[in-house]
Amino acid sequence: MFRHACRMGLKGIVSKRPDRPYVSGPSGDWLKVKCLHREAFVIVGFIPSTGALGGLGALVLARVEGDQLLYAGRVGTGFTVTSARQVLGELCQLRIEKPALAVPREVVRLGALWVRPDRLAEVEHRGATADGLLRHPSFRGLLGI
Repeated sequence: MFRHACRMGLKGIVSKRPDRPYVSGPSGDWLKVKCLHREAFVIVGFIPSTGALGGLGALVLARVEGDQLLYAGRVGTGFTVTSARQVLGELCQLRIEKPALAVPREVVRLGALWVRPDRLAEVEHRGATADGLLRHPSFRGLLGI
């Protein structure tokens, strides 16, 4: 049932311990199990940081729809110092002047730097918002194109 709920795009399921009787209201007998999704997203930029691990604040991500890149949000968690430095090193070699897609002004204000859309990031997330932005994304690794 859980796998089916995730395939349907639901956020997850609520279940109860089988050895406990039904009691309405909050209790330790109920468990909320959330669906996690893993997908590859195109890296179109990054936000540097002086305070973050390895100098990388977040990646700016896009999804491919047809022949277009559409802004999918940012991911700023899931990095280790080593992975952040590796990603930052690779992306600095791909720098371009303008973004490869339309991005929200907020991302520009955060000081995003743009890269050729030649790298993919594997990202774990809990679905997307109504406007297509990732919910609770976490970086899991780089993939090649």
